[in-house]
Amino acid sequence: MPNYNMESKYVHEVDNNYRTGYDRIFKKSKTVSGPNKNFVTWDQVHEYTDFLSKVIEHQHYDAIIGIQRGGLIPAVLLSHKLNMPMHTVQFSLRDHKHVVVDDINDSGETFTQLKEKFNKAGLSVKYAVLHNNVPSKFTVDHYALEIDKSKDPAWIVYPWESK
Repeated sequence: MPNYNMESKYVHEVDNNYRTGYDRIFKKSKTVSGPNKNFVTWDQVHEYTDFLSKVIEHQHYDAIIGIQRGGLIPAVLLSHKLNMPMHTVQFSLRDHKHVVVDDINDSGETFTQLKEKFNKAGLSVKYAVLHNNVPSKFTVDHYALEIDKSKDPAWIVYPWESK
């Protein structure tokens, strides 16, 4: 199966609607910046989760796993958009195919630790985020927007976080 991340060479070949949607949604710069922070709006969160839902809906996942705290809201939104059950990492997850959702793949440490635990448990897990940091040591399967914190280290502030 091709990689549907937005900058992938396969996106345009697989479906022009993905590229058109990407250009329409993500080429607009709407992020409000502050001192060393980039604030994400609720409209952007909905655009990102709309995009991710279209990308992952054909993957036939059985459930969404939200990472506490930042990943729970995007996971809830995706759960509703895809009409799929949602779990947190506290539940028993055997014998199903899952997608783990978080707000950002920053350093990759959270996902690296989770992957190790999920692998030991024999779980089939993929990973999706709103923002994927290019220098991260972990490669996620799906993301809505790619960033490079080595070039712009601003903290991403989501609308559900304290400012």
